[in-house]
Amino acid sequence: MTTPLSDERIREIRERCDKATPGPWSVDEESGDVWVPSIWRSVAIIEDLDLPLVNPAADRAFIAAARTDMPDLLAEVERLRRLEEAVTTMPPDTRYTPQVAGRLLWHWEQGFRHDNHTQMVEWLAGIRRALGVSDGDATE
Repeated sequence: MTTPLSDERIREIRERCDKATPGPWSVDEESGDVWVPSIWRSVAIIEDLDLPLVNPAADRAFIAAARTDMPDLLAEVERLRRLEEAVTTMPPDTRYTPQVAGRLLWHWEQGFRHDNHTQMVEWLAGIRRALGVSDGDATE
């Protein structure tokens, strides 16, 4: 995926998660069912098929984990979107563009690079990437 998920797509995914049987889910190794222990019911049955490119055990594990993984991933997407908004929202003064912010970050990077603070350099470079400012933009 190269394009960001739309708000509508996120809502659709969230809606499916909210409507699904509450978790956590697990795999009953004897029956092969994806199981919801809290209600003592299976929610999916994956047959053991001997076909190329089919891995029933991995499919069962994936489906069972998705019940808790998907809400966690959606929460992370929301957290990252809030972070991106905080980083990319510029003050109303038109002199402060993402390119100006990128230049400031690039200069800070150089100082940390000089002092061998690799983690800070990587962190600042990540913020510049989130702003969509390349090294060339930052040094002009």
